[in-house]
Amino acid sequence: MASDSNEPFLYLLLESKCSPADAPGEDRHRLLSYWKLDLRTSNGTDNGELLSHWWPVSNTSATSFKDPVIPQLVNGKFSPVMADVVAMDLLPGSPTKHLVLGENTWPPQLSRSKLALLSTVDGSRSSSLTNVGLAFSFAVNPNKTKIFAADASPPNYRLLSASVAAPPSPPLANETLFEQLAVFQKGAFGSANISQIWFGPQSFDPNGSCLYLADREYNKIWAIEPLPNKAPVHVAGRVSTSTQAVNDGDFTTASFLAPREIVVTPDGYNLFVTSVEGFLIWITLESPCGRAQFVQTLAFDLERPFSGLVMHSANSTHLRLYLGTTAGTIFELEINQAFLYTGPPAPPSVPPSSAPLEENVSIWPPFDSLSPSSLSPSSSQESRLSFPPPSPTPTAIDSSAAPLPKRESGSRQYMAILIPLAAVVIAAVSAVGLLFFCHRHRRDEANKEKASSPLPGKEIPLGRFDDSALLLPANPIESFSLELLKLCTRGFHEEHMIGKGGAFGHVYWGKLSDTSPPVAIKVMEGRLTESKQKQFVAEVNTLSRLHHQNLVNLLGYCEDERRSALVYPFFPGGSLFQRLHARSSVRGQPTFPPLTLTQRASIALQIAEGLRYLHSSVVPPVIHRDIKSSNVLVRDGEEGKIHAVVSDFGLATFVERVYDASVEDVVRSTSAAGTKGYMDPMYVNNRKLTVKADVYAFGVVIYELLTGKRAIWEENGQEIPLTDWVKHFGWLPATHLHTKGVLDRCLGDDIGKGCDEENMVCEMLRLAADCTEEDDDRRPDIGTAAERLKTTIAEKKRRNGP
Repeated sequence: MASDSNEPFLYLLLESKCSPADAPGEDRHRLLSYWKLDLRTSNGTDNGELLSHWWPVSNTSATSFKDPVIPQLVNGKFSPVMADVVAMDLLPGSPTKHLVLGENTWPPQLSRSKLALLSTVDGSRSSSLTNVGLAFSFAVNPNKTKIFAADASPPNYRLLSASVAAPPSPPLANETLFEQLAVFQKGAFGSANISQIWFGPQSFDPNGSCLYLADREYNKIWAIEPLPNKAPVHVAGRVSTSTQAVNDGDFTTASFLAPREIVVTPDGYNLFVTSVEGFLIWITLESPCGRAQFVQTLAFDLERPFSGLVMHSANSTHLRLYLGTTAGTIFELEINQAFLYTGPPAPPSVPPSSAPLEENVSIWPPFDSLSPSSLSPSSSQESRLSFPPPSPTPTAIDSSAAPLPKRESGSRQYMAILIPLAAVVIAAVSAVGLLFFCHRHRRDEANKEKASSPLPGKEIPLGRFDDSALLLPANPIESFSLELLKLCTRGFHEEHMIGKGGAFGHVYWGKLSDTSPPVAIKVMEGRLTESKQKQFVAEVNTLSRLHHQNLVNLLGYCEDERRSALVYPFFPGGSLFQRLHARSSVRGQPTFPPLTLTQRASIALQIAEGLRYLHSSVVPPVIHRDIKSSNVLVRDGEEGKIHAVVSDFGLATFVERVYDASVEDVVRSTSAAGTKGYMDPMYVNNRKLTVKADVYAFGVVIYELLTGKRAIWEENGQEIPLTDWVKHFGWLPATHLHTKGVLDRCLGDDIGKGCDEENMVCEMLRLAADCTEEDDDRRPDIGTAAERLKTTIAEKKRRNGP
């Protein structure tokens, strides 16, 4: 597909083909055609304008070729040989615009690729011979001065470019000579090698200074400056010699299969990518022409993979993606630009009120269910676009060629090419089909929802859409008065204080009523102006949408110009810090028994799972910035089970936005603040803040769990970091480490049980060491850490039970 940025037209290359029932992958009959679609009539009532069918290479006529020619198999060869188009873009012209088509032959022959110019008015054409051996892709840069080609002829893949004449001159001469920009080695796996190069009309960044390449074979996206002798930059994806899973994540963890079409948003920081396997992927970039910040799967349809992708500007606030499928269906996806990543400076502090992908009120074709099969064109009596039209009869050029046989039951299968233009922009199609952001589309329902919601504002999409949920609704959040909070804490009396001088204020214990369970009230430092009160509510609204069993739930808030507060459930088991270092200090509780080795491993895994959600299931990822044992709350369950949750997540950004304050324990881009003993040395030394900062702090917590020592302490007037102290002992058996006093003496009985317990300790120590590597590139991501802990715990259970 190609689109006209100045006019409401979409240009389509449609392929119809059929195969014998006994050889479904063998194309016996093919037909290509070129269509012009008016987007103003996207309700299915306009059958589009046929510009031309494909033409035999022997046909040199300049007039539109309206006869649907289907090559026939004669004496083992298809005849006639047709002009097979591998790419399409739009060129300005006077008095008419042209589609520029990258042309090979079908069936393939040893011949140079051509460029064909097809008039968007009457379908007339001209051609230009090139020096490209075997074209894979063609595209014109944004200012329409150069055309780029990917050449797959042996021995290597090459990126080429040629000049395009400005109107009113003909854009292409009778022969177009391309110059080589880059060469990519074939046939060897590795980060420096690129195989099949795919790009399209909108694979350039807005100013044309960067071209994004899709490598279908090695499952990667690359970026390159379209100039001679420039090296490509690895954007996202991982090399694999076998089938791999599709995983969302950051640059180091994300993977996808066989990427193809790439479009770049006008800001240059977002890519939308389709894959041959049927996925629509959203990639945010650290910088234009830089590597991926995050990769997220937005949609998939495994039965009808996506084929064709273009972007069109809807208005000043929204973009539209047109997404084609191999079933001949086109979906129109509307994108709220307010939710796209735009790079530094930071996005506005008040969240916009819509989701990035919305669905329009009108849907075509209508969906009967939420299954993948519902993506087929509707059989209702509403009008639809049918390509090719049913009326023309195939024209046989060769006298010996037979017409296309009629369909016979059980002998041949035909794909009906139906193109209803689906305005898919407000409900969500479930995870088994297309996964899209959800936005309420009926005003009365929206108003009703708003009236019943305790927080103002609309739903804000924070979660990645996986097989568990679409848009996660907010928790039921209550607004509490300052007077009520004062009453239940006796005026925030010191006796009710359970957390003093934390990064975000003091924490108090209280009961909102005689029958309600106790709560923890975090009283924030700083006063709220009128504008900041609105900001406070907006940030609370955002926090309320972070849901995970290993994250503490936000119950309510207090918004008052004198004081503001966040209300959480009270955890009678105290914090992990208390359970390790001060077991008698939990309010209203007797001294707790020491945590067992199994409990400590379980707590570590639960912390990792909570962080995995923040890092991998939220866009953009949430960096906690202050992971430590005092920010892990525990609740004792039956049979010695422990439930652990992470607290204070999202509060670093919350405080920065609402209070404009530099908080001691908030790691900011301008100061190396943080909790001593847990701070990432890469940030302290290089001001580099990534999710790996949380991984480092998580490793310190594992050391705390195993040693029973604090993250940092003073000895002989010097501060001793726990990480340095543990690593000083090297790799010794767990029994030796316990003898030397490295491990918590409370674990002596556990370690003495046998080799399974020793193995668990050793594996956890290795993980802690990996997480606390000084070079953050050498640290695992938190998802990998969680899986390693799962394996360690499962192995112990397999051998000798819990």
